[in-house]
Amino acid sequence: MAMTINTNIASLNAQRNLNKTQGVLNRSLERLSSGLRINSAKDDAAGLAISTRFSAQISGLNQSVRNANDGISMLQTSEGAMQEVTTILQRMREIGVQAANNTYSASDRASLQGEMDQLYYEIDRISESTQFNGISLLDGTGGTRDFQIGANSGQSISVTLQSVAGKDLDLTMKPTGEVTGSTRAAGTYTNSSVTINGTNVDLSSADDAKEIAELINAKSSTTDVGANAFNTVNATSTGTGTGGATGLSINSVSISRAGTNADLVVNINKKKTETGVTATLNTDKTITLSNYNGEDIVLSGDATAAGFAASGTFAGFVAMNDSAGNTISFTDNANLGLSSGTFTGATTVGQGLSVRTVAKANDVLDIVDAALNKVSANRAEMGAVQNRLDSTISNLMNVGENLSAANGRIMDADFAAETSNMTKQQILVQAGVAMLAQAKQLPQQVLQLLQ
Repeated sequence: MAMTINTNIASLNAQRNLNKTQGVLNRSLERLSSGLRINSAKDDAAGLAISTRFSAQISGLNQSVRNANDGISMLQTSEGAMQEVTTILQRMREIGVQAANNTYSASDRASLQGEMDQLYYEIDRISESTQFNGISLLDGTGGTRDFQIGANSGQSISVTLQSVAGKDLDLTMKPTGEVTGSTRAAGTYTNSSVTINGTNVDLSSADDAKEIAELINAKSSTTDVGANAFNTVNATSTGTGTGGATGLSINSVSISRAGTNADLVVNINKKKTETGVTATLNTDKTITLSNYNGEDIVLSGDATAAGFAASGTFAGFVAMNDSAGNTISFTDNANLGLSSGTFTGATTVGQGLSVRTVAKANDVLDIVDAALNKVSANRAEMGAVQNRLDSTISNLMNVGENLSAANGRIMDADFAAETSNMTKQQILVQAGVAMLAQAKQLPQQVLQLLQ
């Protein structure tokens, strides 16, 4: 081999091997300091791609576990309230059994009726006030709730939140003496009146169905007839699919833009404290607006996009009821659409249960038993879904655990192997530095030839 000065091949070789050894040593130090085998794509491009997909699945599964737990909390809240409704219904049935015994005077039955009415009102209060994170659970407006229990789209289960309001449990007696108007209140009743069981009730000061009912009830001690006002506005179609997105207002309260009628129902119910109006999504995807006091419902803005025939003011209806079941005799001079002994027009709001006679007390037993069956079925569904979510959580945690183990085998550094490799590379670096020093001395041998 020729002896040269300009090109030190041994030194270049030592430098190359030293650089290579230092690169491997740096990689070992990086893995040991981070705990990861793959710190960048150059370490293992395919492994990094697989690990990224695993990480996305794992984080999605962990969030799904939290979603399922939130779902269980919602269902427990709903089922807990229904448990109290069950207790109330059982007490109502107990009162019915008591009242079916023909040993009580009229005043005794009035006392029983008073408790029955309060229990009925409490069921309605529970149905209206039970909420989870602002979502009404038991008044029929909650609709179907989807629980996302998987890392990917479409991996969800659904549960429908049923109503336990008195009217939806059919806790309503429809005696002979119940009359429901088929005509909306006109808005002005100057010189108008109704004659109920021979007593004239002046309606000239009334402006809406609510005030008509109040005036009739003011004479109930004389007529033995009570009145109830309510209002419903039914959409005629599903609309344009934009959910009444542009400028819809109810009772001068602006409703947020919505993508579908289902979304619009949610947005309307968010404002029901301000509007006094509850929205329900029907099975045909149309919307029904309602209130239970008979006040006018005023629609403005883009009502037709939500399927309503037009904007405008929609007055309420009036229903009359004799709690003893006696026939109501009256003359309608106010064009309320009331016709004695008939049931026409809109559906009446529930008037509660009567235990004023033995026969009616026996009817209460059948009505309450049917309501108990409905509530029990609802509770059973809530319990079944809770158990399903418990199983879902166990499965998600198991899958997440196995995916984490698989991801760890790809990403995690083997400290035993890396420590051994680091020691090896450190020795090689020291040896490389020593050899580089020796190679540096080789050109000096040429001086001996020049002496």
